[in-house]
Amino acid sequence: MASGLGLRATHVSLSANSDESFATGAFTPQVDDIRQSTSVNLFDDVLSKYQNITDLLDCAEMAPDVVYADITGKEKPDAAISDCVEAYSDLKAKAETEKALLMEKESGHSSGISYTFVESKFAQAIENGWLVTLEEFTNVRDSAVAILINQLMDGYQELTLPTGKVIHRHPNTVVVFACNTDENQTGELQASTLSRLTTKYYIDFPNQAEMIRRVRNITGFDDEVALQQMASVVVTLRDYIDEHGFNGVCGVREFAGWAMQYQASLAFDADSTLREAAMETIVPSASTHREEMNEVIKDVIDTMLAA
Repeated sequence: MASGLGLRATHVSLSANSDESFATGAFTPQVDDIRQSTSVNLFDDVLSKYQNITDLLDCAEMAPDVVYADITGKEKPDAAISDCVEAYSDLKAKAETEKALLMEKESGHSSGISYTFVESKFAQAIENGWLVTLEEFTNVRDSAVAILINQLMDGYQELTLPTGKVIHRHPNTVVVFACNTDENQTGELQASTLSRLTTKYYIDFPNQAEMIRRVRNITGFDDEVALQQMASVVVTLRDYIDEHGFNGVCGVREFAGWAMQYQASLAFDADSTLREAAMETIVPSASTHREEMNEVIKDVIDTMLAA
């Protein structure tokens, strides 16, 4: 869309805990010399690339070696998602420890702590006429966020930052709301926000042929028989999750993860099965509860896949 309109593009990944600061920016404490810390500096760089751990995990599912390099600064072609999670946790712990030590060295009220205002990507997009995508907007619980967005989309067409600066919406600015309204545990767009959207598209779950095409492009896996069988399981499992109200998912990402796990297993054991790979990928994605996982195995996996 941005390419077609000739606009620069950016995105913001939202969560249930997101507040107005995603749009307005916020004041953050800055300790003297904190930028000299390697771990703190690297962790800040990671945060600038990934909005939160969910965003990082989504990217790690598709390209774990790239995410691992972003986190550690080191190359690891065979990196797995678990390596990314472990590296992220280690880096975060080191950064927090170094921050605490630096702050501990300061004495009295002249602690060397100052506050820096960090403007959000969203505010930059609004002011400069970019296309900005708000991902998972319906997950946000803070009602103040909807009020702020409504003022920006209609009427005032402006955004007030904590510094007092008022940003007026550039006439070229395009705001795209991307919401998984059909998934369990997700909310719906408020009527007041929905009425301010000039164009609305409902994008249905892709059919099996489209899912296979996407997974083939993502993973390079090209066993047509296996892909057809896996696609059937994914569609059935997705409906099963919805019908039973499980707090889980099964879509293209999970399909791709299953295909990659199966390929990796075959590289070590030619007798590996789709069922074994499913037990490590789509089954735990369907639910985190053992009883529900057992239901998935019994009603879907063992019914549709040979042991």
